[in-house]
Amino acid sequence: MQLAQNNLKSSSGMVPVSALPPDFASSYPFSHFNKLQSACFSDLFATDSNLVVSAPTASGKSVLMEIAICKLFQNRPARVRYKALYLAPLKALCAEKTAEWSARFKLAGLNCTEATSDKDSVADMNDSLYLLLQKAQIICATPEKWMSLVRGSSSCSDILDAIELVLIDECHMVGTSRGAFLELSISAIRMRNRQARIIAASATIGNISDISQWLSKYNDHRPESHTTPAKIRVFGDEYRPVPLSKIVLGFECKSVYYKFQRCFDYKLPGIINAHCPGEQ
Repeated sequence: MQLAQNNLKSSSGMVPVSALPPDFASSYPFSHFNKLQSACFSDLFATDSNLVVSAPTASGKSVLMEIAICKLFQNRPARVRYKALYLAPLKALCAEKTAEWSARFKLAGLNCTEATSDKDSVADMNDSLYLLLQKAQIICATPEKWMSLVRGSSSCSDILDAIELVLIDECHMVGTSRGAFLELSISAIRMRNRQARIIAASATIGNISDISQWLSKYNDHRPESHTTPAKIRVFGDEYRPVPLSKIVLGFECKSVYYKFQRCFDYKLPGIINAHCPGEQ
């Protein structure tokens, strides 16, 4: 579905929520996407390109993932055939997104389920969990849990084959000690479906070019297929909903280090009061 970007934006420069299919648009409590979401809308909804987004905290990155979900499931047959997988490093994030998206996409008939529990069997997938994953169009999981399900149960292959969209939250974690699980999760999906779309977002991505290369889009299903790096979108502090001022203060260390550290316990309240009156 090709959309002309200049026809999408209103006079304010913001994309109206009505640009989404009606059963998705009606679930949003606002009429227009914000500046960040509007800037990325065409990349997300008018193309199938992979995308890596670096943007400040609380700037609306979650809605970017929702737009990609709307793109995947805009046609009703897709709601039966395909699944979207949300990967995040924390169970709390997965639980939050499961609750939020279960409510948001209810009218569109999409089921969202969470796979993070430690009690679920790894060697033999619990029947109730398997049924939940089978019925769900959106699955929220930590990379560790997803890999334990994929590697620990042969019955998971049909679920893995249905993954058409992968949403990676806090994608900078690939550079941490837990990054191997994220890499394995993505590799397992791409081995089954080279065309699966990947949207990655984080507030801090130091090596965004490397992430873009890693998440390159295969141009077709052939093993020798050329790849196109994921599109990169970087947004600065001007996209924060609340302006942030940065102040750098220098202090000379005139004593042993641990005493120098402790002195900040006494200095900090005065610094906060000087620059942010009433915020203590």
